[in-house]
Amino acid sequence: MNLLFGVAGAPRDAQSRLDRSIRQIAGENGDLFVHPMDSGGYDEKYCTSFLNRFEKPLANDHHNRLKRTAFVALIIERPNIDIVCKFVSPALFARRVEWNFTHGSATISGKSVNELVKRLRAAANEARTWVTQLGRNLAQNDNRTPLLLPYRNFRSSILQPSLDRFQKMSCGDEDDAQLQIDSACGMIESSHPRKSERGKRSYFVDDTGLQFHPPGSARHGFSRPNFKNHEVGCLLNGRRRLGFPYDPAFHYDCTFGRNQVRANLCTCHEDFAGRKGNPHLNVAPNDFLRGLKK
Repeated sequence: MNLLFGVAGAPRDAQSRLDRSIRQIAGENGDLFVHPMDSGGYDEKYCTSFLNRFEKPLANDHHNRLKRTAFVALIIERPNIDIVCKFVSPALFARRVEWNFTHGSATISGKSVNELVKRLRAAANEARTWVTQLGRNLAQNDNRTPLLLPYRNFRSSILQPSLDRFQKMSCGDEDDAQLQIDSACGMIESSHPRKSERGKRSYFVDDTGLQFHPPGSARHGFSRPNFKNHEVGCLLNGRRRLGFPYDPAFHYDCTFGRNQVRANLCTCHEDFAGRKGNPHLNVAPNDFLRGLKK
């Protein structure tokens, strides 16, 4: 598994040093970009441009050559950090990095940036452990895991908090990470246990009673760039979940169990509204809808 790391919140004075430390931070199978920031805290404009740095490679990846590259955000503590954490979830795996720039002489500021390099490397190593374990769950178990359920259209009081909580979890090793992944999945499934019917794969049911049936091998929900006025984040969420590159054709067949489905659903870039499908609607993990009927 390759990894692409993006560093958010680094001061411009530290960028050249960080650019020289890509291999030291990202490792042999990683790459890294720094999205520099002036003084102050995170805001929506900065977060959008940061997210776009991850999305641009996907927009040019017409043959899915990045299918083995995980995306990780290394977010330096600054005011309004919750804004950027909300922006990157649930597409990216994120690690918060505590660090304050010590201004002063070249020696003092240099030591401060060296400390940042150490902390970024530690965060990157931990992220690698998490993404490796998450990948084993999402790649080998995508038809059964709750971690790919649509972030907004699966109505649940537990799904979004469970996915967002990964940003704050820490782990000692792969076994520890797996225990916490199992715990998160268990919490979701305790509220939304899989249902079974004869001749069908097990499926999840949200709080409105809408059934989310996994596709098995019938996959056709591919997320394409520059399609239907998508916004920054639509494609990224359609290719990554918690940083891992899941199958872009994965989707759920959604129905209430009747011949026609009518539900109040959003799309990946549009608000909630009444939607209709016959006999069902395809809902991707990024909330993209297919099969809409007028």
